[in-house]
This record gives sequence, structure tokens and C-alpha cells, in this order.
Amino acid sequence: MPAVPYPLNKYAIVSNRFHKLQQQNPDIIGWLSIEDTVDEAVVKRDNTYYLRRDYKGYHNQNGSIFMEENTQLKTRPYTVILYGHNMKSGAMFGFMHHYEHVSYYQKHPFVQFDTAYEDGKYVIFAFGKISTKSYDADYLDLGKMNASTVSWRQEAIEKLMRQSIYTRTVDVQADDQILLLMTCAEDDTERSVIAARRIRDGESEKELMQRVQRTRLKQN
Repeated sequence: MPAVPYPLNKYAIVSNRFHKLQQQNPDIIGWLSIEDTVDEAVVKRDNTYYLRRDYKGYHNQNGSIFMEENTQLKTRPYTVILYGHNMKSGAMFGFMHHYEHVSYYQKHPFVQFDTAYEDGKYVIFAFGKISTKSYDADYLDLGKMNASTVSWRQEAIEKLMRQSIYTRTVDVQADDQILLLMTCAEDDTERSVIAARRIRDGESEKELMQRVQRTRLKQN
């Protein structure tokens, strides 16, 4: 499948909102918000620069929420991966442990993630842990999430759903745009992941919320 232009921004023109934000720091590329949970700028440079810098570039132990350095944004990516520290204070992605409770997920299933090129609302479909070691059964090949081969993307999505602690109530297709929020877990070789998909044109948020309300924790 070819790269997909932004439906309402074919030439990937930076929005006025982000022109203003980029006057503070040209690396600001997005904004992430979940009601009562997180409301933060997203930056993009490389995968190390913002580990100990805030979104304005000043030293800060919390670091920033930053986008995977290899993400190509001139067209709509199949998958956007965001990283953030798992801070005990709850800063950055320190909130993710709340999603271990299905009741929290049911109250906060929607994610607003806007980029310099388009706004987007997503619905969470999975939360779980993956391994960074290729020989582990729980390993997820993140490269497949942005592969042009449909079957590879579908394989990776299925892996996310198998790793999820939730039962399947929100459907996901290979041509959906995916948003992954990733942070460190207790084990250095593991990552906690929230996976969401863009809400489709004409899709009812009310109906999605009804599906989410039917979600349960998987039985071990």
C-alpha cells in the first residue's frame, strides 16, 4: 500500500497552532492529551536528546514525550510511536499503570493526539507488555507496524492484542492508523504499551464507548 497523504492537508503544511508552538522549540511536532491523565507537548529529534530535557529543551529529569526518530511525517504514518519516562510522580508516562485497572480504561478510553499536520482522536484497544528481545515469545517487531506489507502490520496488531490484558471489544484493521505509547517496565527488557487506533470517519464515539464498557480483564 502506498503512503497516504493527509486527507485535509495534502501538502503537509504546518498548522498555525504549531507554527506558534515551534517558536518556542522547532522540535515540537505534536500534542498528546487524555482527559484527567496527560496534556503534554510531543517533540521529535532523536531517541536520546529529550530523555533528560523538557519540551523547550531545558534540563529536566522527567524528560519529554518524544516521537520515534524514524517516523516519517510528510505523509500519514501507519503507526506513530511515542516514548516517555515511567515517572513515579506520574509525570510523562507515569500514568500508564492506571490502565492496569479496566475501570480506569473504561473511563479514559480516548486519546487526542494532534500533529503539526493534522488533528486526531484515537480509541485505546490494548494495554500490555512486550519484550525488546527478539528471542522472547513476547517480542514485538516494531518495524512491522509501519511496513508497507499489509499482512506484516496485521501480524503486529494481532500480537499487541494477544499481549493485551483486556478482552477484545474494539476492532482493529491493518489500514487503521495506530498510536503506541511506550515506557519502561519493571524488567529492563520489557516495555509497557498502550495501543490505540484512529477513530474512523463517521464512526460513533458513543458506540465505541459502549464497546469499551464491555471490556474485561483476560482470565489467566
